[in-house]
Amino acid sequence: MSLIDVIIIIVLLLFLIAGFRLGFIRSIGALIGFIVGIFVATFYYDVLANLFLPLFLGNLKIAQIISFIFILVLASSLVGFIFHIIDRVFKIVAIVPFLKTFNNFIGGIFSLIEGVLILGIILYLFGSYFQQFLINSTIAPILIKMAGILIPFLPEGLKCINCFLT
Repeated sequence: MSLIDVIIIIVLLLFLIAGFRLGFIRSIGALIGFIVGIFVATFYYDVLANLFLPLFLGNLKIAQIISFIFILVLASSLVGFIFHIIDRVFKIVAIVPFLKTFNNFIGGIFSLIEGVLILGIILYLFGSYFQQFLINSTIAPILIKMAGILIPFLPEGLKCINCFLT
């Protein structure tokens, strides 16, 4: 097992623990918020980029990337907030035996899925910078493949972020 695999496992364990602590409703809210955020950002990043264009001295690619990330975070946060409110209502019902444990267990699973998708996208976008570490990794290619379901929804500017950073 390579060092990068150990780091990935630690990060995924942190997602699992966080999800276990948050519970099912908030964890599913975070996962849905992340996916909804990507979809919303896919449709509206270009509009916002044109508004941001003067701030980035006419650099459309940078404006698109910043706009996409901004919309992703905003939409994800809004969905997360809605699920936070739903979770507050659920806590009243959670007096039923084993319901809290079930809520925490499923929350851990959904946060783990979110972690896999986020790490997979990060590895996809920045993998060329860490190729020497990723060559020996058995986990990184799996994460990249699993995140592949969301990659088509990323804007072209974000997909070729390596073009801007080199």
